[in-house]
Amino acid sequence: MDTIVLSIPIDNIDIKNYDRFTPNAITVLRSNKFIKGYNNPSRQEILCDYKPKLTLCRRFPREKSTLTVEFSAPKIVFNGDNISEVDDSYFDELVDKLYQKIQTMGVYISKDYIINAPVSAFHPSKNILIVSGYTSRGIIAELRKINVPKRFDVDNKTFRNNGYSLQFRTEVNSIVFYDKIADIGKPVKSSIDQEKTNAQLELFDTIENNRRQNPIEIFRMEIRLNGKQKIKEVLRKVGYGHIINPTLKDIFKKDLCQKILKTYWEEIILENNIFLFGIEEKPQKILNDILKHPPDGQDKIKQLKQAIFLTGIIALCKDEEGVRGLRAIVEESFSQRTWYRTVSDELKKANKAYKPTNCYGFISQITEAIDKFERIDSSSLTI
Repeated sequence: MDTIVLSIPIDNIDIKNYDRFTPNAITVLRSNKFIKGYNNPSRQEILCDYKPKLTLCRRFPREKSTLTVEFSAPKIVFNGDNISEVDDSYFDELVDKLYQKIQTMGVYISKDYIINAPVSAFHPSKNILIVSGYTSRGIIAELRKINVPKRFDVDNKTFRNNGYSLQFRTEVNSIVFYDKIADIGKPVKSSIDQEKTNAQLELFDTIENNRRQNPIEIFRMEIRLNGKQKIKEVLRKVGYGHIINPTLKDIFKKDLCQKILKTYWEEIILENNIFLFGIEEKPQKILNDILKHPPDGQDKIKQLKQAIFLTGIIALCKDEEGVRGLRAIVEESFSQRTWYRTVSDELKKANKAYKPTNCYGFISQITEAIDKFERIDSSSLTI
């Protein structure tokens, strides 16, 4: 778990210092139009003492007005460090520290209301240690080739910093992959995490200084769920459909976060794109692998023709622009219908010929890390 956004009804808070908001909280609450007031720590404050972002939202009727509280759970618990991860055992500590920090910002919210606050967004995530010579940057370059539904935009702006980050996004959810260590060292404006803290920067310096003796690669996977409807949809999908109005105590669960990450990873990578990561790169080797798993009910000649066709598709999809690049070529010269009739279904057949065991090792490493879901503590990385 990393970022969480709580939406607390206005009647459940007590603003002690109206001037901490911009515009002033009184101006916001007395307004006869939709307006927001912000009480956000400055970058300098975040560096030294991480605090949440508070946003007062004036809505109509007044009872629908809310205070949104946005924060990184590990940064609250570990004083700015979000390489160390939190799980269920840190819930009480999170509530206590969040309660105290909000008070220092001129707002009082009881601990009970924090615990039972409705959640409007949260980001299940995992920091994954990568070994055996693979790099986060290299993994991201390969993941850029995957086929995702067209409703996802490939945010090329985030495939930046020489390929250290990649994001597939819609308005209600995003899948983000990035090099966690490299991102800490990037300027704020060009990084994924734009709330850098001294704890992170000190850890980055230590890791960089020790990298020759102890090279560390941390690959970050993050699922960003935005809006109550999307959250409830995903909860139903992973077996938490009994939660009607998700609250902080409902979503702050290791098992839930693991199931969400596992579902996205399996559906997007293992079930639909694993053929892109086969170890064999030479077309004749690929053809040989495919012929070992021929489709049922076809004569030998049809099997060979289809295997050759699949080999060509796989080779084209492994090119630098990946599946989306091939799709763009097909749809530009023919039509979207042609893509679905001639290529899309064949990709599903190609995927059946591969398993994690005959793919690049990083696929198994990430899959195993999500299956085990053991928390990382930054102190163990710098010894």
